[in-house]
Amino acid sequence: EVGTVRGPGDSARGAGAGNGAAVDLRGFEVRVRKATAFTEVWSWTGGAGTGWSSDQVSVWAPAADSAGMAKASVRLCVGHYASTHGNPGKAKGVAAPRLTLELASSSSSFGLAGLGASERFAEAARAAMPHPRRYKLVWHAQLGQRPLYVWRPVAPSADYVALGFVATASEEE
Repeated sequence: EVGTVRGPGDSARGAGAGNGAAVDLRGFEVRVRKATAFTEVWSWTGGAGTGWSSDQVSVWAPAADSAGMAKASVRLCVGHYASTHGNPGKAKGVAAPRLTLELASSSSSFGLAGLGASERFAEAARAAMPHPRRYKLVWHAQLGQRPLYVWRPVAPSADYVALGFVATASEEE
């Protein structure tokens, strides 16, 4: 675990994904976690005289834990990572950790709460970490036959801040 953020007195109330509806976030906490598994989004291997400072560049997405609902936690991607050393989960000598956010139950009995627990967890996840409203193209490059598009997420409302950038190999948002 890299770090944990909790509301005052563990009684924080979410803004309800920007729609004005309050969501009770008591019993939940947001943790910063080190990403260990990645999926390649884009890669390029060049040669001498290309103008790039490296002859190998790739972009990776940390694996989001969509199966986390059963264990009362879910990890969410806060951006993609560029690398000149291949898969960041396997690269040696990478100075800074690659991070994700995790929404987790702070109650050990959450998984035994029965009917309604998964709906409450999903509602808390949408309130604490809603999806961006859309993405804005901020940069692109064409390297041989491999285009790269970099996008900035647009927060769903003024109540939120969008983190990181994401990359795609197509110009579709």
